[in-house]
Amino acid sequence: MKPRFPLAFVAGWLALAAVLSTPAADAPLPVAALPLGSITGRVQNALSGNFLNNARVSVRGTDRTVFTNESGTYLVNDAPAGATTIEVFYTGLDPQTITPTFPAGKGSNGMSS
Repeated sequence: MKPRFPLAFVAGWLALAAVLSTPAADAPLPVAALPLGSITGRVQNALSGNFLNNARVSVRGTDRTVFTNESGTYLVNDAPAGATTIEVFYTGLDPQTITPTFPAGKGSNGMSS
């Protein structure tokens, strides 16, 4: 049986800076028209405390996929604002997801970017 070592996100590093747009109230936006920004963070093995190098980080529903560096840090550019699901995969560990919500034009702390 495969051991389960959950990944942990360092929430203080996770932020999305997006450009505010003003669409018509009832008009749905195509994905290309959604406000975009950047997501940065660190991926950590919750059991060992080690930050993970070469973990795959993807934004669900987009073609945005990056890999973490030696310190477990990643940067995803052109990520959509709003409820964004981030998927993390690391060989030998169970895949993990997190769904933070980022308002357009605000970082994760609610401050203007």
